[in-house]
Amino acid sequence: MELHHVLILGDVCQTVTIILSLCAYIPHWIALLQTSSVEISVSAWVIWSISGLLSFIYALVQNMIHGVASMLFYSTLANCICLTVTLCLIFRHQIRRRLSPAPAQPIAQSRRYVPRKRPVNHYVRHRPADSYICEHSQAS
Repeated sequence: MELHHVLILGDVCQTVTIILSLCAYIPHWIALLQTSSVEISVSAWVIWSISGLLSFIYALVQNMIHGVASMLFYSTLANCICLTVTLCLIFRHQIRRRLSPAPAQPIAQSRRYVPRKRPVNHYVRHRPADSYICEHSQAS
């Protein structure tokens, strides 16, 4: 395989990486925009953002050495943008949650004691009380 074909294959892989990353970020963004009860680990996203920034710096250095913007540069740039948007949405969500008043606790309704009926055992054959007395009086 020629070097030119290898570079094209690498560019295609980096393009697919950008698309897959966007597909992974979109559900988080929707959840952060629509709901107010989402629990998200801020520290994990900060670590991922630092990792993305370091990857972007590496791609920038590679770009400066080779003098051509490669797909690695664009891929890490897109990743850093997505990470920044996600962090902004998380902080917006955290601030909104802290500023919103606490939901009112529902007042416990007084429960009246209602005795339960005893369950009927359908497997025991019940006889009228008269037949029980008659059987015993005949036996004696």
